[in-house]
Amino acid sequence: VISHAVISHAVISHAVIVCGENDLSYSSDIPYIQSIASTILDIITTLLDIPPPSPISISHVLFLGPKLSPILSDSVPSMLSICSLHNQISYSLKPLSPKVTYCDNLKRFAKTDRTNYDIFMSFKTSQPPDITIENKYFKEDGLHLNEEGYKIWENIVVEWYSATK
Repeated sequence: VISHAVISHAVISHAVIVCGENDLSYSSDIPYIQSIASTILDIITTLLDIPPPSPISISHVLFLGPKLSPILSDSVPSMLSICSLHNQISYSLKPLSPKVTYCDNLKRFAKTDRTNYDIFMSFKTSQPPDITIENKYFKEDGLHLNEEGYKIWENIVVEWYSATK
C-alpha cells in the first residue's frame, strides 16, 4: 500500500507490481481503483526517469495485470471493471516499454477463445461472453491464487527477470 510514504534511498533493479483486484472484490468503485493505479504509475514513471546511481532509482518493472477470478464471475459490473482496469493499465504502460513490461493476465486463468476486446465489449453490453474461469488456480475465496496459480506467475516473473537482467 502506497500512502503518504517518504522514501529517501532506494535502488531497485527489478520490481513486480499487482493492483486492483482485492479492491474490486471488496466493492471499491473503479474510479477509486484507477486513481490508485494512476498513483502507482506516476511513481514508477518518476523513478524510471531518475538515472542511477542516484539515491532513488528503478531499472525494470513487471506489472502483472488484473485477472478474471471466480469471485467476480457472477457480476457483470465487476467483470467489466476488471476489463476496464486492464485496458487502463496496459494503455498507460505502453510508453514506458521496454523498462516496464505489462503481463496480460485477463484470460490467463480462464478458458475462452474470445479476444480481450471481445470480452470487454460483451461485458459492456451486459452480455457475458462464453468464458469459464478455471477454479483450479484459485483458493476457496475465489479471489486469491493457490499454489498452482502462483506457480504460473512465478514462471512469468522468472522468465521476465532472466530477460531483463
